[in-house]
Amino acid sequence: MRSVKRRMRYGGGLLTGVAISLIVSPAWSQDAGQGARADEGGLGEIVVTATKRPEKARDVPISITALDSAQLKKRAVTNVADVVAAIPGVAMDESGQARSTPIIRGIASNTRNAGVESGVSVYVDGVYTGRPETFNQALEDATAIEVLQGPQGTLFGKNSIAGAISVTTADPQFNWSGAIKGRIGNLSDRQIGGTVNAPIIDDTVALRLGGFYNDRDGFVKNLNGGPDQGSKTEYGFRGKMLLKGSDNFKAVLAFDYSREKDDYYYGENRSGTASNRPNPKPVTAPGPFTVNVDPGIFYRQLWGSSLTLNFEPADGYEITSITAYRHNKYYAQDDQDWEPADLIAVDFRDSQSQFSQEIRVKSPDDKPLRYVAGVYYFSQDSDTNHTGILGRDFSVPGLVAPGSRKYIEPLGSVATRSYAGFIDASYAITRRLTFLAGLRVTHETKRVNFQVVTDAAAQPLFYAIPLQADSQKQTDLSPTASLRYAITDTANVYFRYARGYKSGGWNIDFASRSAAGAPTIQSLRFKPETLDNFEVGLKGDFFNRHLRTNISAYVMKYDDLQVTQFFGFNGGAITSNAAKATIKGVVGDASLLLARGLTIGGNVGYNDAQYDSYAGASTGGGSADGNRLPGPKWTAAGNVDYNLSLGDFGSLDFWGEVSYRGGQYTDPLNLERLKIPGRTIVNASVTLTPADDRWSASLWAHNLFDKTYIAQLYNDTFAFRGTTDEIVSYALPRTWGLTVGYKF
Repeated sequence: MRSVKRRMRYGGGLLTGVAISLIVSPAWSQDAGQGARADEGGLGEIVVTATKRPEKARDVPISITALDSAQLKKRAVTNVADVVAAIPGVAMDESGQARSTPIIRGIASNTRNAGVESGVSVYVDGVYTGRPETFNQALEDATAIEVLQGPQGTLFGKNSIAGAISVTTADPQFNWSGAIKGRIGNLSDRQIGGTVNAPIIDDTVALRLGGFYNDRDGFVKNLNGGPDQGSKTEYGFRGKMLLKGSDNFKAVLAFDYSREKDDYYYGENRSGTASNRPNPKPVTAPGPFTVNVDPGIFYRQLWGSSLTLNFEPADGYEITSITAYRHNKYYAQDDQDWEPADLIAVDFRDSQSQFSQEIRVKSPDDKPLRYVAGVYYFSQDSDTNHTGILGRDFSVPGLVAPGSRKYIEPLGSVATRSYAGFIDASYAITRRLTFLAGLRVTHETKRVNFQVVTDAAAQPLFYAIPLQADSQKQTDLSPTASLRYAITDTANVYFRYARGYKSGGWNIDFASRSAAGAPTIQSLRFKPETLDNFEVGLKGDFFNRHLRTNISAYVMKYDDLQVTQFFGFNGGAITSNAAKATIKGVVGDASLLLARGLTIGGNVGYNDAQYDSYAGASTGGGSADGNRLPGPKWTAAGNVDYNLSLGDFGSLDFWGEVSYRGGQYTDPLNLERLKIPGRTIVNASVTLTPADDRWSASLWAHNLFDKTYIAQLYNDTFAFRGTTDEIVSYALPRTWGLTVGYKF
């Protein structure tokens, strides 16, 4: 609580929905564990590991999308956001921001302070990465990524109400090998990375080390001088040591570290003019990708270590233990007046430390009854150290005088201790009919310390809150149940029910003056949210594995949905439980192998997510009943993947994708001026690989036709006296480059 005790000045409508997604190449559902390819007999088999055992994707009654290392390569992706941007039912900020949280099926979590949890969880090698500042990580040395939609509580350590993203990186092998790659592109894009794999003791100890450095110039001109905004400089490394004690025991000790520092692009005035301040100095910055502001900074540092033990006693059982510690911190400095005047700025410094322990038992694969059962412990300590600055030029006649800087500092710490037991099981009733069920029991204790330190000169606008403490104890029971029926040897239909849960918390943020008086820590509480998910689906391969289709329809009923809104000087930042919501839709995928080496297809999706009842959605008490939740209603895409054999010279792989995201509202009132328009972009690559597969060269382009479109849109957080102005972040313009890799 040291950080709290000191003063810190860091410079009901009815929903109808249908979403049909036809995902078209093995690109979206490739073998995540073995990298299967289409062959003369048909599309390559799909194997996923999200269920903690290798299984064919069609046998897993969950909406899941998987990409292997080959698909990551042809897409020229470097981080998690690059991957999820085109998955039906999933949305994520496309402006290149490091701190962004996925929206899955309309479920979003604005986690701007430590009192709010995310509805999505990201795992690397089975370890929860931490708060959302960690989610958009670099994907160096990744062998697979799997995106699971809907509640996930019985297969992963931490409960996830919206979905989970699982990243797998390469383990050491008992052979000398390595790889190096380099990338150059526009915006002075420069990347280099490499790995080396070394056997230390034959068949007993092996080591794998990898590192990367990524650097890119900004793409937003700052008329106030200084570097262009949107730049990125990131580097890191990962090390793993494998100890194989016998044929039935192995241990993997892992460590990773990464650091990023950006000239951050926080957004720009949509009108191009900042003119809504108490004492405005209008400054014009015409057109997209142009600002006139004091420079912003973003910095984050992530590191952690884990020890994974696997023991396989007799009869096919497997016992796994994952012990992990992680520490993450980030710093963000942002000019909030959108002009060069010294009016309003914020400094955010957050940090988080966590320890987790998971122990699970997996039953044999060849029995009618199969299960994974375990226990999970999670300990997290998070500090929120935020500073709002009223600058020297800021004044409000009769309330706040200009001439000196005034500080408002919400300081908080949240300690979380969570204990859980879980089981996920299946029983083959007949050769074709299987019953699946799971259960998770979670007991969680949270404690908070919070205060707001405010200069006397700023207290006419913001409350000073003395140090206060509070705690919450929550117990949740989340079951799942499914039936799967094999209509053929290569196709299944299923029904699935799953309950999701996200813990409650506190809105430890800026507290603006209001008629209600100064808040207490108890009044800043919000309750847990729960979700019931009902889903039916079809997964299968047809026509001798030349056609693959997967489709699932779902209805999700939400209770006590947590929503964060920003009312600036009119009401501060508020997180509340928005009563009830209903989400309906259909997601799916399809692949069609037309000829050897040629796969085509497309996807289209429709997701209808609405508030059933949400009173008090505005400072004036407006209702959001029947309004849409965040995320696009429509998604669509089409792609083609053609591998041309060059005989003894190797092969050329041509890949192209057209991706569409429909319009989406960014506020519960569904104001048209705060609706992000839809966008259509094209991505493409061509890759040359020689016959010996020792090296490769790839030309790639994202947003090939240089479409200018909005990635984020919201009200000016500190709009004053009822005036408004929209702040937008534009997505990256066209980026292109050359990537060359060599394996040895």
